Amino acid sequence: MKTIRLEIDPQFAQHFITQFEKLIAEKTTQCDELTKEIQTLQEGVRIAREQLNGSPGKGGRRPRGKNVSDIKTYLGTLPNNKGSSIIGIVKATGISVSSTSFTLKNNAKDFEFDKGEKVWKLKQ
Repeated sequence: MKTIRLEIDPQFAQHFITQFEKLIAEKTTQCDELTKEIQTLQEGVRIAREQLNGSPGKGGRRPRGKNVSDIKTYLGTLPNNKGSSIIGIVKATGISVSSTSFTLKNNAKDFEFDKGEKVWKLKQ
């Protein structure tokens, strides 16, 4: 970059600096407004995703047996009892990871873990 040196009177230099400070303040205000807008949009997406995935939201509780039923339905739709990882089940059903893990491990009559393929399957 080529640099040049200018000699200007102090009043003009002060005016020049003041103009830059105003521009910086305007840009900072715009940035703050955009940040607030982005946060609002992100919150909206989070709420929409919860509703889409069937998440109960704040303070809600799913009816007794609903997790078992949803997991059975999902695993039942997989061809040839292929099975799925916990993460796959979570993404498909919208049930939290901890609830999915608990449900699978505490319902041995319905589900089994295939150690070779590392997936959960419906018990045959």
